[in-house]
Formats: sequence, C-alpha cells, structure tokens
Amino acid sequence: MPDVDERVTRLEERSDVHARAIDQLRQETHAFRTEIRGDLAAFRAEMRKDFADLRADMDRRFTWLTGILVAGLVAVIGALVGAS
Repeated sequence: MPDVDERVTRLEERSDVHARAIDQLRQETHAFRTEIRGDLAAFRAEMRKDFADLRADMDRRFTWLTGILVAGLVAVIGALVGAS
C-alpha cells in the first residue's frame, strides 16, 4: 500500500493534468469567442449594407410610383378639362 507522500504526489500530478486541461479549454474558448465575435461583426456589417441597398431600392420604386400616380392624376384632370 502506498504511503501518504506517494498518494499526495499522485494527487498533485493529477491536479496538474486537470489544471493544464482547464487552461487549454479556457484558451480554446477564448479563441472561439473571438472568432464568433469577428464573424458576428462581419455579419452585422453585411446586413447593414443589405438593408441600406434595400432602402435605396425602395426609395427609387416609391419615387417611380409617385411619378406614375401624379402623371395619371394630371391626365385625368386634363381629360376632364378637355371634355367640358
């Protein structure tokens, strides 16, 4: 049966192994979080650009639609004035 010193030595070795594993896990977790944050920042930037493009396209279509409606109104008023 091992004496107390040998048992303590084995426990310290196991503790060191666990401590190294935890440190490695922390480093990997930190690297993963850093990577995720970078990916999210890139995704946000891409979404902002896409929304800006969509907004600009909607503005153009709204302007075009408003122009058609005004032209139609002018045509109807012109037809009513010409008919009387």
